[in-house]
Amino acid sequence: MRYPFSNKKYIYLYIRYMFIVMLIAWSQLLSGCLPGPLFVVTRDISHLRERWGGYRYLGLYTLNIDVFWSVDEEAIAPSKSVLVPPREATQGKCDLLYSAPFSISEYYEEIDKWPDVQGIVAAGTRIQCIKLINYIPVEIVDWSGIIYMHARILDGPYSGKEVEISDLSIRRLDPISNQYSLRPNLKILSAAVGMGR
Repeated sequence: MRYPFSNKKYIYLYIRYMFIVMLIAWSQLLSGCLPGPLFVVTRDISHLRERWGGYRYLGLYTLNIDVFWSVDEEAIAPSKSVLVPPREATQGKCDLLYSAPFSISEYYEEIDKWPDVQGIVAAGTRIQCIKLINYIPVEIVDWSGIIYMHARILDGPYSGKEVEISDLSIRRLDPISNQYSLRPNLKILSAAVGMGR
């Protein structure tokens, strides 16, 4: 039986082909032409209660302000469906992972400018934290990744939808463990009755 690479000519062509592919990939990577990380690892770390920060597993929270429900089909993050506050609510104190209008009124004035926004989730709506995901883009540099909090909307027209709520949170780096955790941004979220486990 003959093997496909038993001939020296084929071995030479295969090595040459792989060298060219690697050369192109490295040149693209070093020039910054790749749209994002080469690949991404996601892990459900919901069982690591110490990583929940200021949130509680199955904890209930109430929205203090109206927020945007946005769906970004091109996002490389683990969730395409997110809740994002108006930028005025953060007052420049924290960076949003997702783009959003400055205010609810700005959104209504220029709806066509925000095609990812699917609607407004009203203040008073309850959400329940259900999952914590560690998202690690694997690139040349060593990077521990970002954590994303997932919740389920419990009230209103979007009841039952699973959404990512990290933009409603404050991200904190623990200097001892060198790991990120999230806590609710109290201007946007407050604890509801039945805080969970």
